[in-house]
Amino acid sequence: MITLEEEYSRGDIYECVSLTANKLNINKDTVLNSLEEHYEGITHLITDYEKCLNHPSRHLNGLSGPSEFDFFDNVAGKRILLLGEYHSKERL
Repeated sequence: MITLEEEYSRGDIYECVSLTANKLNINKDTVLNSLEEHYEGITHLITDYEKCLNHPSRHLNGLSGPSEFDFFDNVAGKRILLLGEYHSKERL
């Protein structure tokens, strides 16, 4: 059985719940309560995602030091940023 988070990213789930609440003009908690019957743990998933959205690391304005980076948006429902830089064996 595939879990909801294996099928969709947490951001996709959050956006869907928010859009549903807005379209139906109801509280997001009402949407989550009805979904919780079919997708156990969705309320925790959404509240955890909201905490992540408000974390200062999500509001990065600049980055110095690494010479390259790769960003992966949906790896098991997580966002991953890999930073890299070049090194040589020679001494200066």
